[in-house]
Amino acid sequence: MVKARTRRNGTGRRGRSLTSEGAVITRQPTPIFPIRRAVHSGPLGIAVADQGTFFSVGPSNFGSWSELSAIFDLYRIKSVTYTFDVTRCAQPATTGNVFPTLLVTPDLNDSTVPATINDVLDYNTHRKMIFDEAHRSHSITFQPKLQLTSGGGTNTVLASNGAWARTTFADNWFGLKLWARNYNTTSFNNTVIDVYVTADIEFKVAR
Repeated sequence: MVKARTRRNGTGRRGRSLTSEGAVITRQPTPIFPIRRAVHSGPLGIAVADQGTFFSVGPSNFGSWSELSAIFDLYRIKSVTYTFDVTRCAQPATTGNVFPTLLVTPDLNDSTVPATINDVLDYNTHRKMIFDEAHRSHSITFQPKLQLTSGGGTNTVLASNGAWARTTFADNWFGLKLWARNYNTTSFNNTVIDVYVTADIEFKVAR
């Protein structure tokens, strides 16, 4: 006599749940909602001919974040693009008609302004942006890393790429380090570089 084969209530193959009657319940993946946000960060704030600066990335950089945090619980920044557009370039009195050169690199771990040009060149990921009449716009795209704090908030912890954060998370993501050379800052007809930031953000767990 051959006994009928039965399966107890539980989980079957490939993560499928089974009821006591043997019906299969397929688990549905959590839906992800991609959204692109862009903002004009303003003119590049350089006060002398050779100077460094730093950009951070986070919810505060993009307008109307409260609208998204009211809908979703979790988010992550998949990629961010910084675009630098020369809108005006003058003739410095001492060096002739010189366009500025920018050296940029994604920040990996410290969120500090470069003190020297070597603080940017030390990164293997650094990139040189040379502007001239034919090349008035340059951009760089990368996936930022999430900046966390541990203990009493004094130590910086580097999260992996693609980490999820709560939409109420106030800390920033690591952004971009920059060093500018030959930047004309004279009061008359000085160099102006506009900065635009575009982020591809994913959300999940809709409320």
